[in-house]
Amino acid sequence: MAAIEGLIARFPPAKTLLLGIAEASPYLFDLVRVDAARTIRLLESEPEAHLARLIENACRDVSAASSEADVMASLRRMKSEAALLVALCDIGGVWPVMRVTAALTDLAVASVQSALRYVLRQEAGRGRLLPPNLDSPEDNSGLTVLAMGKMGAGELNYSSDIDLIVFFDLNAPTLAPDIEPQPFFVRVTQGLSRLLAQRTGDGYVFRVDLRRRPDPSSTPVAISTAAALHYYEREGAHLGTRSHDQGAALRRRRKRRRGADRGNRAVRLAQASGFRGTRRRARHEAADADVSRASEIAVEGHNVKVGLGGIREIEFFAQTQQLIAGGRNPELRVRPTLEALDVLASSNWITFAARDELAAAYIFLRRVEHRLQMVADEQTHTLPDEVEDVERFARFLGYGSRAVFARDLLGHLNVVQAHYSKLFEGDPTGTVKLPAVDYSAGAVDARCLNIWPRSASRSRSWWRRPCSNGCAASIARSGGSRRGTPSSSSFPR
Repeated sequence: MAAIEGLIARFPPAKTLLLGIAEASPYLFDLVRVDAARTIRLLESEPEAHLARLIENACRDVSAASSEADVMASLRRMKSEAALLVALCDIGGVWPVMRVTAALTDLAVASVQSALRYVLRQEAGRGRLLPPNLDSPEDNSGLTVLAMGKMGAGELNYSSDIDLIVFFDLNAPTLAPDIEPQPFFVRVTQGLSRLLAQRTGDGYVFRVDLRRRPDPSSTPVAISTAAALHYYEREGAHLGTRSHDQGAALRRRRKRRRGADRGNRAVRLAQASGFRGTRRRARHEAADADVSRASEIAVEGHNVKVGLGGIREIEFFAQTQQLIAGGRNPELRVRPTLEALDVLASSNWITFAARDELAAAYIFLRRVEHRLQMVADEQTHTLPDEVEDVERFARFLGYGSRAVFARDLLGHLNVVQAHYSKLFEGDPTGTVKLPAVDYSAGAVDARCLNIWPRSASRSRSWWRRPCSNGCAASIARSGGSRRGTPSSSSFPR
């Protein structure tokens, strides 16, 4: 500890940072205490270069490892050092919140790739796989691993699970002739999950969730591309209706390893399925999410992810409009939430004022989410139940008091809730301020393509009937609606 005291004498702000960790985060304090030399090294490092070096060294160690135990140890050492580095950069204000999420995603990508290569090399050593290059045994293996959800969007939170889908080609080119593909790739997937998620004396790397695959209750953890193609062709149009999370995950997927052409086709079809959206589906999902909930928000015990005005509402706000319009407008098919808000604003689907408010709330709430998870390395999103505990948490977040933190928190939550609760009524994003839709321009104004699709109404025939002056545009311009049909301000795009 004398070395840390010397560091504090040279860099006084380090004292405030470390005292905050000692008061509020048992998890981070253990990482500091168990290896003081590592803590000093991190505090004195250039974080970008250090993280890149850390990942590179761990990947090299895994490649040279002679046993599964050595692989697990190398990956867990990398994770614990990276976790402390990322936390220090976040708490110290060195990195903005989205750089933090990108660093966590980079760490997850490297972990998955290193673990997968080790498992495949082991199978090559047993003669079950015949790769032309042992340094990249995944090449032409017929295996495709998709990162879904927040990992797919490059937005992992501090203590996040990683959601993966594993596809394999039934005609995998490098499998030995007598090896059955399904049991082989199921075994590979299970080995990958074990290397990352199994808890040892060094902890774990990432918790792995394989339930994003098609029909997870009745399919193995690795599914053939042929079965996936059949599933997405049959069920893709209903993904959003049954599960917004699954549809959103498909729109935010990231390919980790390239498989055969058939695997790539499954990827493209899965992505397209996520954008086969209609207003009816979006309205059903909003009803499922109970947009009519009470507006009063308490600070203590509030869930900043799924509670009123939380992160999920911002994501749903953006993804719903991507779902509605992304099929016809490929430029809306972006993964990161902030990028989606930018594109929606620049394409005149929402106002820049709405984008700015939601983006500011998203950044703030993600900071709160990360700090909550740093306390005990748990995937929690809920603020403490007691006032004194929230007071302590507010100091950990850099606030002088609970009152100031509560003011900022409630301000953002109320702004988000106001946008979200009006998503399917009135004028959710101030679009009355957008340039008027030019109905004579046809497809030149893309919003014309999305105003009156058949699925927007309970009735599939009302819009075919001429209105009072013979054109549907008169209803759209006046803001009127017929019973069972949306008003123009509900979906101005």
